[in-house]
Parts: sequence; structure tokens; C-alpha cells
Amino acid sequence: EVTPADFPLQNTFRTALGQKKVTRNVLVKVVCENGVHGWGEASSSLAMPEATQESMARTLRASAKIVN
Repeated sequence: EVTPADFPLQNTFRTALGQKKVTRNVLVKVVCENGVHGWGEASSSLAMPEATQESMARTLRASAKIVN
């Protein structure tokens, strides 16, 4: 399962590359055939503007198809 998730930051995050008040991440749930499951998260970054929620979700979904 791949789910976009926005998390508001308590304080504005500032770097030389910009600032943000919300981090736009992607949550991932992996379920194995034996029922074992785990969670992960892909985080957006000002340093990698091409890593949008949409692109991260697309890549994760494509990766799941390769494994299956």
C-alpha cells in the first residue's frame, strides 16, 4: 500500500534552498505472503525537488510490481 501523507511542521524548516511548513511524504505498508508486515516512509526534501509525493508514490508502486 502506498499512501501520500502531509505532516505540518511545528516550526518552518529553512535552508539555503528554501523553506517549508509542511512535509509531503509517502507512507508504505509491505505485507509478506506469510502475513508479516511492516511500514516505511519516503520523505520529501528541499534538496531533491524532483522527489515529489507523486513521483515517489509512482516509483514505489512500480517497484512493487517488479517484486510481484
